[in-house]
Amino acid sequence: MLNKICPECGITLRKCSDPDTFVCPKCLRSFKDCSRSQESNTAEQPFPEEVFKGKESLPDLSDGTIAVIFIMILVACVSFVLRMIPVTIVAALMIVITVKVVERTDRKPEQAPAAEEKQKQTAEPETTADFIRAFQTIGRQNFDLLPQTEHVVTQLQQLERKRRGLSAMLGTDHPFLQMAADAERYVLSNCRQIYRRFYYCDLSDPSLLRQHMLFASERLRENERVLADYENLVIEVTQMDDSTPVPVPCMDTVTDTLRRIRTGDEDNTHHMMMQ
Repeated sequence: MLNKICPECGITLRKCSDPDTFVCPKCLRSFKDCSRSQESNTAEQPFPEEVFKGKESLPDLSDGTIAVIFIMILVACVSFVLRMIPVTIVAALMIVITVKVVERTDRKPEQAPAAEEKQKQTAEPETTADFIRAFQTIGRQNFDLLPQTEHVVTQLQQLERKRRGLSAMLGTDHPFLQMAADAERYVLSNCRQIYRRFYYCDLSDPSLLRQHMLFASERLRENERVLADYENLVIEVTQMDDSTPVPVPCMDTVTDTLRRIRTGDEDNTHHMMMQ
């Protein structure tokens, strides 16, 4: 049997002249009772078959709007009978304008996708690919920062290549991968600091712009030192085979570089270890 409730409005359907067809008095949608032609089937119809979607073509008119339109139609008819053509034209135009206004106000604006898109645009980058896209955009928008943004992009691309190469050689479970992950987090942390300087700070003042560029240059030098030791780690891995023991000094090199950069304790020891 047909569920005689409109699934859209939740009100009782009315029977039409056709005994198998029902109409919603509010949204004017038509529904057909298919149960009579399918009495032999034991499965119930989950929803009535919808024949006509009247709500999409007809606006939701309130009682006051209907009264105004009715009066305008009456005025148009009377003026037409009395051969007052200008009044008839004005009344007809008012009817059309009223219906269009009701249709426009009845539409619900899609605010959720717009808010989601805005949040996506204002969110800070997280992954290496996000940072690459962000710095490429900053470089296009401010040519003064282009050399440094290109330097950041180059470092991030090198980091991504080293990471893929190390993962391909070592798999997913190896002590070196933790050290590589620490180096990646440190490089991305420096990139995030540079991004915030270039994205949020005032770049119109030349003196402030120079300070931001000096800050970025220092972070880039720190990244270069970490990437150099990361490369040493990759070189060590390329010389390993299944019988080669894990070379702990190479891991210590990466760890020592990160520690010295964080504490500011940099001397010739790092360069000696590099050699």
